[in-house]
Amino acid sequence: MKKILIIILLLLFSYFLLISIQNVSAASLEKDFKQEGDRGSLDASYILSSQTYSITPWSEFTREPEYGLYDFSNIHVGDIIYESETIIGEIGHCAIVSDISHYYYYDNDNNIKVYIQTIEAVLGGVQYGFLDDKRILEYWTMSVHFNYVKQTI
Repeated sequence: MKKILIIILLLLFSYFLLISIQNVSAASLEKDFKQEGDRGSLDASYILSSQTYSITPWSEFTREPEYGLYDFSNIHVGDIIYESETIIGEIGHCAIVSDISHYYYYDNDNNIKVYIQTIEAVLGGVQYGFLDDKRILEYWTMSVHFNYVKQTI
């Protein structure tokens, strides 16, 4: 477990080091991103918030998770999700699967569906997100799973 945590921290450190080496400020990135006509935020459409919900409210989503194209049966809690493309460019991004069947209200009538919840470090801080077909297609996403890892305290 310690090795996984160290790997994750090294990946996150590399990400932030790359940004600082390129002298890219959040303000200039946001300005460029808004010019591309997206929703005006550096957080991608799959990012939710840092709030913890037993059932995530519909208001947290900018779009509904899309499933049906890919088979997510091999995704497990603790898997590392890696994106080779991001909204900032080809710098990479990592997330950790925190729940493979998290509930959310998908409309204002409190109807419930399930999504794959992730936790990740973005410009807004550590926040929840989700893994779906659209994220895989747009950001060239892949999953890394460690078969022989045991959780110990």
